[in-house]
Amino acid sequence: ARLGTERITADDCERMQAEYDLMVTAISERRVVDLLDHDEALLTILYTASGNPVLVNMIRTLWQHCRAYKIVGAQGTLDAEGADALWRYQKDLVAAARKQDGVAALSVSDASLDNATQRIRALLAAQKDEERASAL
Repeated sequence: ARLGTERITADDCERMQAEYDLMVTAISERRVVDLLDHDEALLTILYTASGNPVLVNMIRTLWQHCRAYKIVGAQGTLDAEGADALWRYQKDLVAAARKQDGVAALSVSDASLDNATQRIRALLAAQKDEERASAL
């Protein structure tokens, strides 16, 4: 995120903004898979600007492997209050990219990953608790 932000072009920022706008529409229409597709497209634009195609490919592969967890996290967030976690980090990331502020982009990226991890863990724990309760 940091390196991509430092090297990104204005055209890439516009493409990121377009993906962000589509992502927000998907959120408002509760289309989780489309939300994730646009989020990943936005991030791919940024990461590609870093000039490290091997890393971008590795990240995209990891996204595919954890897609089910991402769906659980996004759907759970849509169903709960605080759905701004699905868009606020990307908004800040686009702003950091426009300013070519790599430090801000790194901070936003770290905060987003931490938030997503916490949300997914909480949702999975709640599901496990529900399964235990229903088994009794």
